[in-house]
This record gives sequence, C-alpha cells and structure tokens, in this order.
Amino acid sequence: MQRLAEGRPEALRLSELCKAAGLTIGSFYHHFDDQADFFDKLLNRWLKIDTTDVLSALAAIPEEERLEKQLGILSKVMNQKIDKGIRNFATVNRRAAEVLLEVDQLRITFMACYREHQWGLSPEEALRLSQLEYAAFVGVQMIWDEDMREKGQSLYTLFQAMADSHYKS
Repeated sequence: MQRLAEGRPEALRLSELCKAAGLTIGSFYHHFDDQADFFDKLLNRWLKIDTTDVLSALAAIPEEERLEKQLGILSKVMNQKIDKGIRNFATVNRRAAEVLLEVDQLRITFMACYREHQWGLSPEEALRLSQLEYAAFVGVQMIWDEDMREKGQSLYTLFQAMADSHYKS
C-alpha cells in the first residue's frame, strides 16, 4: 500500500513490487495466484483497515462523544496518502474502482446516519450534506498533498461550525 501512497500506480507492476520487496517473481506466485489476486487482497485490506475498522471504532463511541473524537480517530487511523493512491489506481484498474466506490458509499452512508441523528435531518438531507462533506474531504486529498491533515482539519472545523449554525438554529 505504501507504493500506492507514493502516487505511482505503475509502481504496482509485478517486477517493481518484487524488486522493492526483495522477492523473486516465483515467490510472488507462491503467495498469490496472479497479479489480480494480489490487487484484490491489497484492496480488501485497505477496505478493512481504512474503512470498516474505522467505522466500527467510531460506531462504538457513545454518540455524545463521537463528534469530538471522530476527527482524531480518522486522522490517526486513516492514511490519506494511501486513499489518494487508491483513487489514482482506480483510474486504471477496474477492481480498484469497484472497491473505491464501495468505500465511498460506506463512508458517506455512515456520515449520513450520524448527521441524521446529530441534527434531526431527514435521510435525504443528511445524505446530501454527507455527500458534500465527503466531497470536500476527497478534494483536500487530491489538491493539497503536503498539508492534507492540516487543511482537512481546518476545513472540517469550518464545515462543522457552518452546519452547526445552520441546523442548530
């Protein structure tokens, strides 16, 4: 996954993977059926670590504490450079595009449920708001490479204040 975080999908060529890992191509095939099998396992690992495990951890936090803790959990657990690398990889790999769509939908749905309860929104309004919030999150990943966490936290704080002002009044 670190190779994806470097932003070069071509770094996932079999010869480059083996060279970086200090393995022969034969040992690669001892562990994986083929390169598609490797990609599938890599993508499923990313789905688990950066989405399902994170959402489970957030769901376990009592609702009244979740907002203040969620940004900290997300910034500590999620590797946004890997997310960006997966997004780049998804432009050239159909399976990556499928898993990315699944991840995006899971994250947006989780956010929508949370926003629905947080401000008493209708499911449709919570979904639209969550799509907007998630689009900003992805935009930060794609635009600001070096300042990703700082810009993301700053924009999240602004978004939260604006939404609180609008929905709490």
